[in-house]
Amino acid sequence: MDGSSLSQSIIGLFLLCFPLGLSGQQLFRINQAHQQMGTQWKIVLYHQDTVAGHQIMESAFKRLDQLNSIFSDYDLASELSQLSSKAESKEWIRVSEDLFDILVLAKKYAKKSKGAFDPTVGPLSKLWRRAFRRQVFPDWPKIVAAQTNVNYRKLGIKRPHFIRLKSDKMQLDLGGIAKGWAVDDLARLLVAQGVTSFLIDGGGDIKVGEAPPHQTGWTIRLPDSSYQVLENQAIATSGAQYRFLIDDGKKYSHIINPTTGIGIDGTETVTVIAKSCVVADVSATIISILKANSRPSFIRKERNIHQLIIQKYEEKKFYQK
Repeated sequence: MDGSSLSQSIIGLFLLCFPLGLSGQQLFRINQAHQQMGTQWKIVLYHQDTVAGHQIMESAFKRLDQLNSIFSDYDLASELSQLSSKAESKEWIRVSEDLFDILVLAKKYAKKSKGAFDPTVGPLSKLWRRAFRRQVFPDWPKIVAAQTNVNYRKLGIKRPHFIRLKSDKMQLDLGGIAKGWAVDDLARLLVAQGVTSFLIDGGGDIKVGEAPPHQTGWTIRLPDSSYQVLENQAIATSGAQYRFLIDDGKKYSHIINPTTGIGIDGTETVTVIAKSCVVADVSATIISILKANSRPSFIRKERNIHQLIIQKYEEKKFYQK
């Protein structure tokens, strides 16, 4: 997922609260919000003990704060930023298991998408962030210079937990994958503590567990105002409705295409439903970036996609597996 406003503006959660579970055991609906990773996170869970439920909720948000301290490229003190700052050494750096695992997955998707997704896109990300703040298209020489330092092939990976940046100006950016990864991680935490009926919303990257009491699933409103009822699935939407730059009459999204160095045109929303949120998150980003004729190949390779909905203004295209 790419925009914190998408969740609040175009993805609605419609829930009915019933006090009894299917087994007759009394369940209480507990919900809480938390600001992190540049967006508002929400967790809804059902538990038979409100005190225990709130404790589980707090442990989930504590874990989220920890993940942000690892994955953020905005926080100069984060583990990711510290790793990028050591690029000039070109040495193997031991990293945490969390950072290692997500970088392994990020490089896998970089290869699978042929560079449409690239965790080394940091130099371009930082250039475009300044451009969005100023609402001024970046100078082309700066785009070209930043692009020379973007290449996932120069991200070295060695087990058990070693990473090497093979170019001295490389900068890592886990946008498009970190929130989905974090949602899945929090879901595992809830399940490990006995919570089976839950919804985790990381600014529009959503994962749900079993249906709420007396429901067939969790009802999610999509960007086109249609609805999906989901159980034990995840959903993410990529779009540029709220973060973009207009130059010479053309809209440029905050979603950067590493191969062109510029933001995509931002005229579509891409919604992916999958088993895991990280698959939904990164796949929505990749499909947004890929040209229309390159999408079917990626969709065939990514077998974990359950459903894909692409909306271009009023036009809808559906791919169903």
